[in-house]
Amino acid sequence: MRLFQRESDGRLMRFARRFDFRRLHKEEGGNVIVLYIAAALLLVGMLWAIIGTGARVVQKETLQSAADAAAFSAAVIKAKGMNIIAFCNLLMALLLAIIIILRLIKYALLAAAGIAFATIVGAGIGAELMTIYGEYSNVETQIENGITKAMEGIGKFERGVKTAIPLLAETESVLVSQNEAYTKGNFGSGRPITVTLPLADELPTKDGTWDELCTQAELMIDRILDSVVAKVVGPQFASWLTKGLGIVLHPFESLVCGGGSTSVQINQPPNTNCTDCAGGSPTASQWNAVKGGVTTLLVTDGFPGDCGGGGFTYNGVTYDSASFQSCTMQAALPMTGGSFNKNVKPLDISADWKQRTQVRAFTVLAGTNMDQRRQSVGVAKKGGAGEAPTLDGILTMAQAEFLSWNKHNDLWHMDWRARLVPFTVGGDTSGTNITSQISSFMNSSDMQGLTSQFLVH
Repeated sequence: MRLFQRESDGRLMRFARRFDFRRLHKEEGGNVIVLYIAAALLLVGMLWAIIGTGARVVQKETLQSAADAAAFSAAVIKAKGMNIIAFCNLLMALLLAIIIILRLIKYALLAAAGIAFATIVGAGIGAELMTIYGEYSNVETQIENGITKAMEGIGKFERGVKTAIPLLAETESVLVSQNEAYTKGNFGSGRPITVTLPLADELPTKDGTWDELCTQAELMIDRILDSVVAKVVGPQFASWLTKGLGIVLHPFESLVCGGGSTSVQINQPPNTNCTDCAGGSPTASQWNAVKGGVTTLLVTDGFPGDCGGGGFTYNGVTYDSASFQSCTMQAALPMTGGSFNKNVKPLDISADWKQRTQVRAFTVLAGTNMDQRRQSVGVAKKGGAGEAPTLDGILTMAQAEFLSWNKHNDLWHMDWRARLVPFTVGGDTSGTNITSQISSFMNSSDMQGLTSQFLVH
């Protein structure tokens, strides 16, 4: 045993002499792997931060897109509402133009009958025209009553549009903002909420006037005349001929558009009662006049003779005797087209319409569990351990407007469009600093409505 122990101790001493532990600190093999590990940890951290920042940017852009879509969709619906109202205005003016044309035709028949009766030889034609006038007048009255009711219905419809379209725009903006393209994202437990302002505000319109509707109807008649005349006589003569017709017709257009009634003196059919003619105011009379035994059929102005058959002098010629045949007398014939319901009025642009064409949208990502949401996007929580994050949510804002594309300050053109515009905290902010703008917005009814809507959600 002693011999074995001596041999073991000898081998250990020889191994110790061959491997000197004091030289271990001079060895450099394997140091690079330590640097690799440190660099890898740094790269992983940077990659994690980039991924988290990118996810945060995607979050922000998704919420911004939701706000843009909500504001723009609401503005588009309101622009369509303004175009619908403009269409209703034009349709009412067209229907009124049809009534005016129908009445002008009726009065033209009446005038033609009067001209025919003015010449006794045209009495038969005048009688025919009066028959046509009576039949046409009955038909025209029925048509006019139907058109008038249609105009009243259109007037009520466009006022319904004025109130209903903003509600539809509000609903559309909510539906668009809740599309899965804007709500299905890496939001953790957060929920995006979008609200558009103003809430259910009526379209910026006011009641127009009946005279304005009449004016537009007359303009439509001018266009119709211009189109018809251009096809008949050619475009080179259409302009001046249309102007001439317009000068003649405009007084009658005002008469028939004003409604009510008036009367005109027109010649009536020939009257064969001599006493009535003598006691009235005949415009012409017809006699069998005798001179020197020769009988002549004489047509005179007025009533130069008498019912006794005695002679008279006419145009310097003295007749021995004359027998009365007939006379033409004037009578007041009413020109009525029925009275209009002048409560049927178009809608026009309100005085403050430029300040009421803006639509603002706000999208908030409510952070119901901020730790989880921030962890899901890889963003470190600000503050110490256990403290709430500095920013508890994301707010995005967008603004759109609906406007008359060709800058028509009326509702007689269907050119309303919508567009996104830079967000402002007020209406016309020219010359106002940003601090006062924000202060004004924070104290405005818009901000109160925004707050209440977020509380409801």
